[in-house]
Amino acid sequence: MKYFFRLLCLIYCLYFFQVKAVQIIQLGVEDVNFFPIYGTYDGNDNKLLEYDGYSADIFRLYNKSQNKYEIKFNPVQIKRLFLEFLDPKSILDAKYPDDPKWAVDLKKVKV
Repeated sequence: MKYFFRLLCLIYCLYFFQVKAVQIIQLGVEDVNFFPIYGTYDGNDNKLLEYDGYSADIFRLYNKSQNKYEIKFNPVQIKRLFLEFLDPKSILDAKYPDDPKWAVDLKKVKV
């Protein structure tokens, strides 16, 4: 009987405390203010601790709706963001904002 309760406890723990693998998406973002859409500084030009704005809220809502992804924001200067994204050694998986018409020649090289 003692082993039955131990086995039952083990099954309970394994079922309810499952560790889910979360894929981290490194998102490169522009290190500027373009409020209310996005920004990395407050109204007094003080650096914020985290990416903020409407688009950041949308990404965070996506994180909550998906249990398998977590988005990490990586603010990068505008002039360096696209080149860093294209760098094979870069940690960035995606960049925001982006447009299909921006740097078309460089994008062809990446693919």
